Amino acid sequence: YGGKGVRGAVTALRDEIGAHLVGRDPSDQAGIDVGLRALDGTPDLHRLGANAVLAASVACALAAARSQGVPLWRLLAPDEPPLLPLPMVNVISGGAHAGRMIDVQDFLVVPVGASSFGEALEWASRVRAATAEELRRDGHEVSLVADEGGLAAPLASNRTALDVLVAGIERSGLEPGSEAAIAVDVAA
Repeated sequence: YGGKGVRGAVTALRDEIGAHLVGRDPSDQAGIDVGLRALDGTPDLHRLGANAVLAASVACALAAARSQGVPLWRLLAPDEPPLLPLPMVNVISGGAHAGRMIDVQDFLVVPVGASSFGEALEWASRVRAATAEELRRDGHEVSLVADEGGLAAPLASNRTALDVLVAGIERSGLEPGSEAAIAVDVAA
């Protein structure tokens, strides 16, 4: 797969990480994570691979929650009320996910003014649909979507993509900044 497969991660999990975790208490999340970093031995987890190390860490957290008979969120925040984070929805894509039509990988909408998760999701859907209309108005085909569902169009620049998303927020009837913010995944 040209270096983009998971064989290296599977090998790291099978050959080193798994053996390191056998017999450890999965509820000692801090100790698990410190041990995994030490096992890798590099500042950026490149020897074993950050994806393999993260998968092992999450698996331990899930095992600890299951062994205690609680959902994962309760294990991670035992004294807090349940809370769903605001969704960040990919609206315009570029980079490797969209044939490098623009440099930035994702322009996302964050419905910061919504009063519930359901409302936030509905607002994000409105912004995506309105942004698609903005692109159609400018003569772009919007049936092309990138790897993560964002709209892909050959825009002139990253700034153009940002301007189109702002116009999409306004077209949706939301106020840019106070009701709908923008996040970017530069993927640098």
